[in-house]
This record gives sequence, structure tokens and C-alpha cells, in this order.
Amino acid sequence: MLNFMKYRNVWFVSVVVLLTVLFLGCNVKDRVPSHIPSKKEMATILADIHLVEDAMNLSNVSLRPQQLGHYKDVLERHGLSQADFDSALSWYSAHPNVYLKVYDQVIQILTQHEARLQQEITARSEAEKDSASAIKDLWTLERSFVLPLHDSLDATLPFVFAVDSLKNGKIKLSAWFTYKKDDLGKKDEMVLVTCYADSTRDTLRTGITKSYSRTNALLTKVLKQDTAVVSLEGFLLFHDKKHKRHLSIEEVSLEHIPLAPEKKP
Repeated sequence: MLNFMKYRNVWFVSVVVLLTVLFLGCNVKDRVPSHIPSKKEMATILADIHLVEDAMNLSNVSLRPQQLGHYKDVLERHGLSQADFDSALSWYSAHPNVYLKVYDQVIQILTQHEARLQQEITARSEAEKDSASAIKDLWTLERSFVLPLHDSLDATLPFVFAVDSLKNGKIKLSAWFTYKKDDLGKKDEMVLVTCYADSTRDTLRTGITKSYSRTNALLTKVLKQDTAVVSLEGFLLFHDKKHKRHLSIEEVSLEHIPLAPEKKP
């Protein structure tokens, strides 16, 4: 009985030693060499390469030279040459158990990247929506004008709008002009006058390009932060009145665009 117990104990110890050796042998075999990127580093490199490939695929054109250039940028960013990366990839491919763990990390990195990207898209969309809803169009007159030769001699198209104490943001006056070939005008301007509650006035002018195709004229005024605006005045077509006119004006708008408050550090 004692001999049996003795041999059983020896057998048990032998099995434990054998399993320990095998376990340690596997660990040594799967241990990443010092000259090879670690599992975490390799996962980051492969994730960056996947992102490059996704970007190239979205372009829908053949960008092989550019693609190779982007791969090179990724490797350089991680301090690797092409030969270093090929050697690392060969080692990981020869150790599938380790490679699977690396790709688990790759999937996690890409999932987190996609989540961050979606958050940024949602935040940008919400910001644009809020900005668009906050823009106020102050123009209440006709938005299109045609100036025939027989009645456009004195047409400067003046405007005056009383406003409800606007503060902050900016004012944008915009219109599209199309000149006819028999128009005789010269040096046309669009004028915007901002009148403040303290009786000060700011005047902006912009020359209108005389063209037979549609041309935009735009004036933008950043408002004072400490003084309210009480009225907006000006001329869509300021000219010297010496010549007869023949042109059309379309899509007139006069917008107040609030500026987003500065973020506090």
C-alpha cells in the first residue's frame, strides 16, 4: 500500500512538472521578441492601416501610389521601416494565438474610433442645426428687382429696416446681379449702414462686378458687443444717376447671424 502511494505521488509530481514545462514552453514560444512591436503597438499600427484603407476605399478611385505613401507615413509615425513591419507581420502570422489577441485589440480600437467619429458628426450636425435656426432674415421687401431702361434712371433701391436692439453676431447683406448688354452704368456699389443706439454709424461699401452672368455682391459687418443696433440702412445699387440702367437683382437677403459664445477655458 505504501509503495502504491509512493508511486502515485511520483506520478502526480511528474504530471505537474510536465504540465508546468509545457505551459512555460508555450509562454516562451509565444512571447513577443524585443525587436518586434508589442501586442498593443501592433494593434495600433494595424488599426491605423485599416483606417488608411477605409479612406482610400471611400475615394472610389485608384490611388495606389498615394495609398503606399500613406502606409509609409503610418509606419514612420510608429518608428518602423517596411522591413521592420514585414518582419513583425511574419512573426505574428507564425503565432496565430498571439495574432488573434492582437486583432481583438484592433477591433476594439476601430470600434472606439467609429464611436468618436459618430459623436463628432452628431455634435457638428446639432451645432449647424442650432446655428441655422438662430439666423434671422431681416429683409422684408421684394427679393427680386428688374430695372428696365425707361424707369431705372434714379433707381438706387434704398432700404431702411428698424431692428429690435440687435447685439453680438454679424449682419450679412447679399444679392445677385445680372447686367444686360445695353446697361450704361459705371462703378456701382452696394452699401450697408449700421446705426447704433449711441447714434454712431458704420458704413460698408462693396463694388459690384459688372458681368453679363450672375454675380454675387456681399457685405458682412461684425456688430459691436456693447452697443445695440437700432436700424439697418443702405442701397442695393448706389450709382451716380448719370446713366440709364438695365439689369436684374435677385435673391436679396439681409441676415443677422449670432456668434457662438466663446468657450471658457
